[in-house]
Amino acid sequence: MDIKKLPALKVLKKGEISDVEFLYEYGFGQANIFHKWGHAQFFTWGYNGNGPTDFAMNILDHFTKGDREFVRNWSLDFVMEVTSKITKNEGIIKAEFILDWIESKKGKTSNQALSESYMQTNGCAQTYMPKLLNNHYTKREIQLAI
Repeated sequence: MDIKKLPALKVLKKGEISDVEFLYEYGFGQANIFHKWGHAQFFTWGYNGNGPTDFAMNILDHFTKGDREFVRNWSLDFVMEVTSKITKNEGIIKAEFILDWIESKKGKTSNQALSESYMQTNGCAQTYMPKLLNNHYTKREIQLAI
């Protein structure tokens, strides 16, 4: 793995529209999306659960510029249609695809909104990822990636 590709070290800035990069390595998933909402300690994909739901929520939060109601209403659909279907350990979700997906849902109603209790700040993930990176990559590798 080329250390310069560690997505967790290149988190998109608020309002920045770019492809979502993801990587599952050493038993944990990471992406270039800030892990603001959810329950999981890190992002995962390829099944229907907390990790893929967190991944979906935070992608939608970023690309809708924090539209909490859209995130709550459409995250489970994004899980079923996108994050649960990813079968690779490393890849990219194109920004254009995400924006088109969001646009296709506007004016429609979802039948499977997240409960409000799921919409909590994920402080655990925000402190856990730096620990995982430090445990699995050397300081020199992390410095080269920044």
